[in-house]
Amino acid sequence: MRGPGQRMERALACCAALAAFFCTHHAARAAEPERYPNHTVRIIVSFPAGGAMDSLARVLAPELSRSLGQPVLVDNRPGATGSIGMAVAAKAAPDGHTVLVASNAGLVAPGAASTADLTQDFAAVTRLVNLPILIACSPSLPVTTLPELIALVRREPGQLAYATSGIGTMSHMTAVAFSRRAGIELIHIPYGGNRPVHQDVLSGEVPLMLASTGSLEGLVRSGRVRALAISSARRSPMFADVPTIAESGFPGFEMVSWYGAFVPAGTPLEIVDRLHRELVRAMQVPAVRARLASLGMEPVGSAPAEFAEELKEEAIRWSALVRDAGAHPQ
Repeated sequence: MRGPGQRMERALACCAALAAFFCTHHAARAAEPERYPNHTVRIIVSFPAGGAMDSLARVLAPELSRSLGQPVLVDNRPGATGSIGMAVAAKAAPDGHTVLVASNAGLVAPGAASTADLTQDFAAVTRLVNLPILIACSPSLPVTTLPELIALVRREPGQLAYATSGIGTMSHMTAVAFSRRAGIELIHIPYGGNRPVHQDVLSGEVPLMLASTGSLEGLVRSGRVRALAISSARRSPMFADVPTIAESGFPGFEMVSWYGAFVPAGTPLEIVDRLHRELVRAMQVPAVRARLASLGMEPVGSAPAEFAEELKEEAIRWSALVRDAGAHPQ
């Protein structure tokens, strides 16, 4: 029989073993990264509901929710050419539960009064889609091709006006770059969105406009506006009969609007990679691809490192163009 001393020693040994187990288990649990995601994921859209960027986010959100296993909500924070939404997203926790969808107009915004910078305050996840820009005109304008438009402007320098959805937008930047390349002078009339642009061009009040392909498809198909050229390097399947600006006498010309996904700087790389994989997968779903095509969007899905490098190159390009043209957003 064991004496009281032996029983005490055995009890103390058991306690020590249990303590060691719990300490080891707790340390292992503490070393494990917290499961991602563990609550609702928010997609901040830096433009109003109903627009192209909002439509993209709402197409992707259900697919992302299914793959991540958490609700994915779209949070519209419009204003100041996307700067307000950028500022909100930049202040969010860098844990992957806040995703910003922004356009390359956001690379122009830091030249204004923006408090956030896409290249400094965010980690690039992926370029989601490209949106080429169309140069289109009212049918009342007596031109059917880009060379004819240029000839008209040269006969009447400084007289022809064009409309865009705002100062510093990619439509505006495309017009500035094209005008410089063609050596022509156009009058810019900025609006607060595409709807008033369409209204004034349809009425003939403004003869010319630049806008993304998705926003103009119905108007071009119905003949209510005439597409003269597209800004992408290749023709768009949506407008196969519309020549590129490069084809129309300006080799190498290419400018497109794009929408990309970002997370706050400092977000763990494994979360960035997870979001990239899930977003690319979502864009491969047939129903999603069909919807994107109907919006005039061309899926891209670039890798995070590749997208980050593209951002740096474009930021340099846009800053020079904005500075030379005095085209700071308002």
